[in-house]
Amino acid sequence: MNDGNEHQISSMIVPVWISHEHNPELEKLTYALLDDQSDTTFVSQETLNHLNVSGPKTQLSLSTMHAENELLPSQRIKGLRISDVMHRKVIQLPTSFSCIAIPARRQQIPCPEMAKKWPHLRDIASHLIHPQNDIEVGLLIGSNCPQAIIPREVIPGQQNEPYAQRSDLGWGIIGNVTKPTENNDESSVAIVHRVTTRNPTSTNTPQRKTCYFAIKPTVKEVINPAQLCQMLELDFSERRSSEPSMSQDDKKFLSKMDQGAYQEEGGHYVMPLPFRELVPKMPNNNNDPEVKTNVLVTQVTSRSFSTIPERLEYFSDWHRAKRAVAVIVRFQRRWKKSHLRPDEAPISSTTEYQASNVEERLQAEVAIVKQVQEQAFSKEIQTLRSMQKPDSGQDDVRRRKAVMKKTSLLHRLDPFLEGNVPRNCWRMARIEEAYTDEDGFVRKVKLVMSDPSLNRKGERVRAKSVLERPIQKLVLLLKCDGGATNLDPQLADACASHSRTPAKSVGGNEGISIRIYSDDREKIDEAWKELRRKMRQNIHERIINNDVIKNFTDRDLEKLHELERDNDVKIKVDKSKGMVTIEGCIADIANMQGRIDKILKDIKDNESKVPDYWDNSPTDKKFRKISVPTSSKEYKDIETAFHKTAPNQIARIDRIQNGEIYGLYNLKRQAMMRKFGSNFAGKELMLFHGTSVENIEKINSGGLNRNFAGKNGTKFGKGVYFARDASYSCDTKYSPPDSQGLRYMYYARVLVGDYTQGKSDMPVPPNKTPANTYETYDSVVNNPAKPTIYVMFQDYEYYTEYLITFK
Repeated sequence: MNDGNEHQISSMIVPVWISHEHNPELEKLTYALLDDQSDTTFVSQETLNHLNVSGPKTQLSLSTMHAENELLPSQRIKGLRISDVMHRKVIQLPTSFSCIAIPARRQQIPCPEMAKKWPHLRDIASHLIHPQNDIEVGLLIGSNCPQAIIPREVIPGQQNEPYAQRSDLGWGIIGNVTKPTENNDESSVAIVHRVTTRNPTSTNTPQRKTCYFAIKPTVKEVINPAQLCQMLELDFSERRSSEPSMSQDDKKFLSKMDQGAYQEEGGHYVMPLPFRELVPKMPNNNNDPEVKTNVLVTQVTSRSFSTIPERLEYFSDWHRAKRAVAVIVRFQRRWKKSHLRPDEAPISSTTEYQASNVEERLQAEVAIVKQVQEQAFSKEIQTLRSMQKPDSGQDDVRRRKAVMKKTSLLHRLDPFLEGNVPRNCWRMARIEEAYTDEDGFVRKVKLVMSDPSLNRKGERVRAKSVLERPIQKLVLLLKCDGGATNLDPQLADACASHSRTPAKSVGGNEGISIRIYSDDREKIDEAWKELRRKMRQNIHERIINNDVIKNFTDRDLEKLHELERDNDVKIKVDKSKGMVTIEGCIADIANMQGRIDKILKDIKDNESKVPDYWDNSPTDKKFRKISVPTSSKEYKDIETAFHKTAPNQIARIDRIQNGEIYGLYNLKRQAMMRKFGSNFAGKELMLFHGTSVENIEKINSGGLNRNFAGKNGTKFGKGVYFARDASYSCDTKYSPPDSQGLRYMYYARVLVGDYTQGKSDMPVPPNKTPANTYETYDSVVNNPAKPTIYVMFQDYEYYTEYLITFK
């Protein structure tokens, strides 16, 4: 804002990139005025034109204290978003309104020169850009977008000094950026940007589609009687609308259009005549002699038809045409009889009309067809009549077909009689042979046909004829009593392309084969869809999710398949997801789910059990370290196993009780027990594992870590090593002494399962057979015949139950 060159005001105007969410690549750099005194966001029409954005049209009612209301056109814009110059922050703008221009002057845009004039603002000079003349102020952001105008950082000044403010869109300077003088305390021109949006509603009037905006400028207060009256009358001022008024005829026209216009099936719109009354009122002119003369005098014109096709063109209904032609044929027949037999009475014109019967209508159909054929195939009929009269032999039929083939396409209809057999009355034949195409379907057969004519001796007049005919239609013949039909397998296979057979169910249950036969493919598809719909209505699906399923063994799966066969359901098991899917009837699914839940519960109960000799007193720790009494049998058994190969002195034995780790181990143990069944003996062993004092707490809390496998060598594989003999683990390489000379060794439960010879480069156990990649060994050893070292490759296949401290 300038008043000459002595007074310069800076506003919170920052450069931003503006775009639309439908086309984010199209951006425009513009200045945005951040005004927290306005509650609406405006965007200039020039900016919208650059972005190719438009919105629903509306009207803004602008009101000031010294101006009357004025309706201005605008658009409601949604989907705009802005970002700072460096594209570090993107902000979604609320619903905005278009305007011709934003009321801000370019002199109000902060620039580096303004900041350099004031010592407390010099630090932000590098964050400001020089005003660009080709960039307009195209955006006004109000308090309805607080994310854009909220101050993130403020640099205040002294009294009457400008201050700086940083938002998410950048820095700005607010205030008078020139040194104040005694004569320019107030500016002669003042512009404010406070805009209030309100939707005027009333309980008595319908809601309008017009938004009213009131701009409230701040000026020097001068109160006089005229202004006071104007202010008091402002609340009762009448708004002038620019909408044109409608007459009663216009309203009546629009009402008839709304109630009577409709769209036909073909897409055309039909509307009533607006000014035509439903019941027109006409003047009564029956007494007018001229009208009476025109009404009484009728001119009757007769119309003659030379041919039946002309009559068909006149009649629009086929049944009416048949009745009319039947009457004509009847009178024609009577006329012929009257001329052939003069003694009969002539046909009187007053003969009473009688309705035609069925036989007469059939004769009328034949007459109509003959007349149509004589006109449509006049050349073909003339050709046939010009030829020698056939003797009903096969050679003559072939000759006539050859001639007709050269002159017309009518030969495709085979319009010749063979013998005395009427057209569409075929003789019965027997299928001697069926020919199969490359795709396996029968489309041509060999027929043996015979002439039913016999001589006086009862012998056939002609020999049997053999024909090859393509199959055009297959009909499945059923017995009257509903029994099965003995259909030729080759002919049944011909219907394979028109049959539907559902896939067999998984799990060993043999499905029911369903074949649908018809001469119409669409009917087969409709029947198949209806069958599938009925099946879907009665077949339901239920999913069971449980982590126990991930450890199902082959024996568990076999048990599920046995239940599947016994309960007429379909079961799918996905071990990787821990999911079982049951498909079948609701009753069968409920029964099967109960049985599966019981199986899962039994497995879970066995997994959650801890040894009976554990101390089950409550504790807040993840694991407990219980000292085993030296006089107990538990202590003596461990001591015996240790001293069997190691002469070292045992200082103490502690039992490690970690319920979480043991539960995971027991999960593997139960799965292996189900896998081996009665052969589980010898698959779980108590083995030794040496360690150092630094690793004891980690092992007691989380178990052995396979990431440290190979620290002391990987001679038989890259896994965790256990020894049968305590003397092997007593080596200082595996159990080094601590500062007090004590050494440590675990006595662990290990699920060795099936094992084989180990090698140094093995990351996992090998397959039992090369063909079966799903069945692998459980562990590897140093000598399968007499193993003393076992290598494990999977977590929780071992549990370090006892810690032996020895010297």
